[in-house]
Amino acid sequence: MGQKNPTREQLKELWRRCTQFVNAQEITCVETISQSDRVIEHAYSFIEDVCEVVGYHDEPEETPPRKA
Repeated sequence: MGQKNPTREQLKELWRRCTQFVNAQEITCVETISQSDRVIEHAYSFIEDVCEVVGYHDEPEETPPRKA
């Protein structure tokens, strides 16, 4: 699961990646997000970048069904 207690360095890195995305996509206001295809086209790589910093969701171990 994503980290619950990030380090200062992780927070700095997350901030860096977020601001890099905003600047690269030239997001100047909320309308830019919904009206610009380039933002959505690059969102997948941005989400991957974020997950590389904060971590991915851990799927719970699957437990076998109990016998009746």
